[in-house]
Amino acid sequence: MPNSSDISILFEDERFLAVDKPVGRLVIPGRGETEPSLIEELRKRRPGLLVVHRIDRETSGCVLFAKSETAHRQANGWFEKHEVKKEYWALAEGAARLPVLKIQTPIEGARALTQATAERRLAGATLFRVRIVTGRRHQIRIHLASEGHPLLGDTTYGGRRAIPEAPGLEVARVALHAGKLELPDGTAIESPWPADFAEWVRRLDP
Repeated sequence: MPNSSDISILFEDERFLAVDKPVGRLVIPGRGETEPSLIEELRKRRPGLLVVHRIDRETSGCVLFAKSETAHRQANGWFEKHEVKKEYWALAEGAARLPVLKIQTPIEGARALTQATAERRLAGATLFRVRIVTGRRHQIRIHLASEGHPLLGDTTYGGRRAIPEAPGLEVARVALHAGKLELPDGTAIESPWPADFAEWVRRLDP
């Protein structure tokens, strides 16, 4: 498990710190967990750091933290008003039937809006660039599965770890990467694909 010295910093100023979350790491402590969470590891070197938002354990990519209560309030306000642009990369089963999918199905009774653009057709799969306006739990996973495109590796929502079109390939986790955050003040923070995600795209490219 990576420690704080192994976690890549994507952006830092006097207000915020953004890091590249490794796969398998929780952002905040979980019940019964023995491994330290991302925030616990980071606070060893940066006491007082505050969590702004979270992504799933199996999702890699950009996570934002605040360095002060003032910055935390500011960022929370941005997220609550949906002023932060959040962009993800997703590998999903099947060929996209439309170049852009706009999905507005409520999740647990709450408004949810996802826009998924098909960037590349792959062997038995599609590479989507996904923007979410809201941030419901498992939103991208639920919405794409509802359109017949469960994420590769996402067995919770019907995704497979292996696909017939790519013999020998196993997608060992949910194929989702938090690639970009754009803050209302013009700050853009990007995270490159991790090695496993890049390898899946390479292997699936016909």
